[in-house]
Amino acid sequence: MQETKEILTNRYPFFAVVGPVGVGKSEFTGAFVHDTQIKNFEEPFLENPYLSDFYTKSHNDFSFNSQMFFLATKGLQMQKVRGLLAGESVIQDPAIDVDFMIANSHYKMGWMTGEEYSAYELTRDAILEDLINPDLYIALVASKETVKNRIAIRGRGMELAMLKECPEYFDFLVDEFNDWLIKAKETKRVVTINTEKFDLSFENNKERVVGDAKNWLGYFIDSKHQMNNVGSDGARLIFPNFLRPNHRFRDYLPREIVDR
Repeated sequence: MQETKEILTNRYPFFAVVGPVGVGKSEFTGAFVHDTQIKNFEEPFLENPYLSDFYTKSHNDFSFNSQMFFLATKGLQMQKVRGLLAGESVIQDPAIDVDFMIANSHYKMGWMTGEEYSAYELTRDAILEDLINPDLYIALVASKETVKNRIAIRGRGMELAMLKECPEYFDFLVDEFNDWLIKAKETKRVVTINTEKFDLSFENNKERVVGDAKNWLGYFIDSKHQMNNVGSDGARLIFPNFLRPNHRFRDYLPREIVDR
């Protein structure tokens, strides 16, 4: 009976941002939050006591602890999401899916042992059991070279150390993300932003990108051919005012997906 009550409840949409390290997730989310005043859950990477050592000292010794810290932190964030969605929309940057991509990359590169990766997966599955999934993902894409160039330009010391010692790590993350994106498009609602075309480090690109993202998010939520205002958990979604589409947006939607 309790499950039926939860399925029938109304709530606001839950969004999540995905993309490889260095693609521009923080720039996009900052601009999106500034425009919409949406509640934002950021990743507290500066609070991770293992991250710098992972990048600069020993990948093998600090990979597992670093990723477990992020997993626990993201799980605590997501426990708060359901309650918040009763009164407002939430965006998470990055989605917990990005943590899984990074952990998978570490395992494939030999930085996590099989035992560590199994422990990570067991913990991941336990954390995800009672959490609400994002209703819509915003995926930022760019080439491997572009990602590495942006990492070099933003100049975080630990990332620069990794870029010098092991540049293929960032290539690996792009590959993991691209694999995720191919699969996600079959089962999830994903709005894709090509940051090759719109470099979000330039202010004049942000308004256009955020505007287009809002139009597509609104379309996916409201269209009877897409989500029809139903969330990932079966809840009826309250349509946020900040997603009211620009009328011109509908003019360039393919005719077969324009429902009214």
